[in-house]
Amino acid sequence: MGSFWGKIDLELSSTNIIIFSSVVGIAVCYLVFRKKDGSNGSSISQSDLDKLLQQRQASSNSGTSRRISSSQDANFVEKMKRTNKNVVFFYGSQTGTAEEFATRLAKSAQKYGMKGIACDTENVDDWDVLAELCGGIERSFAVFCMATYGEGEPTDNAVQFNEWLKQTDMSLAGLKYCVFALGNRTYEHFNAMGIFVDKRLEVLGAERLCDCGMGDDDQNIEDDFVQWQDSLFWPSVCKHFDIESTGEFASSFERQRPPFDSKNPFLATLTTERKLNRDDDRYFMHIELDMTERLCELLGIDDLDEIINLENVDPDDAKRYPFPCPTTYRVAFSHYLDITSQPTTHLCRELAEYATNEEQKQFLLSLSSNTPEGKELYKKWIKTENRTVVEVLESLDSVKIAADHLCELLPRLQVRYYSISSSAKLYPTSVHITAVLVDYETPLGRQEKEWQKEQGKPLGEVVLYYGCRRQDSDFIYRDEVEKWVEQGVVTHLYTAFSRDQQNKVYVQHRLAENGESTWELLQKGAHVYVCGDAKNMARDVYACLEKIIAQFGGMSAQEATGYLKNMSVKGRYSADVWS
Repeated sequence: MGSFWGKIDLELSSTNIIIFSSVVGIAVCYLVFRKKDGSNGSSISQSDLDKLLQQRQASSNSGTSRRISSSQDANFVEKMKRTNKNVVFFYGSQTGTAEEFATRLAKSAQKYGMKGIACDTENVDDWDVLAELCGGIERSFAVFCMATYGEGEPTDNAVQFNEWLKQTDMSLAGLKYCVFALGNRTYEHFNAMGIFVDKRLEVLGAERLCDCGMGDDDQNIEDDFVQWQDSLFWPSVCKHFDIESTGEFASSFERQRPPFDSKNPFLATLTTERKLNRDDDRYFMHIELDMTERLCELLGIDDLDEIINLENVDPDDAKRYPFPCPTTYRVAFSHYLDITSQPTTHLCRELAEYATNEEQKQFLLSLSSNTPEGKELYKKWIKTENRTVVEVLESLDSVKIAADHLCELLPRLQVRYYSISSSAKLYPTSVHITAVLVDYETPLGRQEKEWQKEQGKPLGEVVLYYGCRRQDSDFIYRDEVEKWVEQGVVTHLYTAFSRDQQNKVYVQHRLAENGESTWELLQKGAHVYVCGDAKNMARDVYACLEKIIAQFGGMSAQEATGYLKNMSVKGRYSADVWS
């Protein structure tokens, strides 16, 4: 069981219960640090930057850069007719995974004699034209890769599509479709958006070609997708349309300059190393490596600051460039492409095509297969040993993939969302975050309370629950918390150090000990905030609150659950958790 931070904040006008949980070593994240001014290789020279800007301006003036969200592209059916496409792959994506899956499916369509197009649900102005796909294009069908965001909600780019689906009653008879849902099983509304789309399309009369795929990010969503694609989706499509795979596949992007000769690899420079925790039996180490230069050496790129341009060879594809171009290798691998995450089985399969050593080629093919042996090998060699694409290319030296193709295959570097844990009132010119395994920057909780205290404003009751493994080594922000207690910002502090005694004690145990007082706060309108581990801590705290409400509120278990859900709807129960 993980540890837990909890805070009950009782104001004069309303009551807030804020619950935070932090498990040292569980939340794994990374930050991309820019080198300080004056460091070698940290930026493009001014002359190169001027050339890059001139090329981009020239590209814009020549009309080669075009708007994706033009009116003619918003009607995807007309665009499909105009570009001779017969399959559309929609995506509702928050972090880019659904978009990647839809794009991969669209590319693989050509292997089955079909022409696919990936389409952002946000770029569709009028969803009523979906009915035109039914009979307007021969052998046509639609695929929906839909991620679930938050508490069963659509992603930001799928809100309009979601509202249309709820409100429309038009017939979609004749439309053939498939759905792949993306979510995380640790959340209550697992894959809610994908399931809704799948069922709603059927209600409107559309014909389902195969069962909805269920991707679970808590386990291995890449494996879920590949297994659904290879074992269910394409076999069902082939059977329905009486087609077979042609095996033909082409790269979507081409580089205007060919790659350079390969160089012998060199060891990346270790620029930073420091220990993050204080106990002796565990070592949380923060290190910084120059991965960009290492990858470029393995790809045979001599000049990291060479200006390059990657352009889609399909003029009708809405995605003209994989990232802003012109650019340089250094900028592409540092700021646009994710080179530090574990390569997917799809990437491993593509790398196998470039292996000149037969043993290494077969190893990669086995690694990316759907067999039990392949899955176990991928888990051990990639997941457990935490290999990046750089380390894969290091270990398999016969793999000489073209730089342009790797740029196409690598996922985009996604924006990393952090919960802001600092108050704009206390720190008006800066934003603080807490990133475990990187740095401990900010105190927990609502710092507005400290600011209000300093301003002489009246405060309500604040109850804080905090838990970790050991008090001496894992109690981060101890000084801040103890200061808040001394100042009266925190009215009550309850700690749970699970490993400091023979019998493990967790925050839900402390919460249960204060069940009656917690119920009194809830009756006064308290707000509850939970932050930390979703898989264990958040569920156990939620269950503990249900028991407290049932016991001291005189409710049944079902009524207690409804009480908490009603708190969530009204914004009185908030969870910022991770798996």
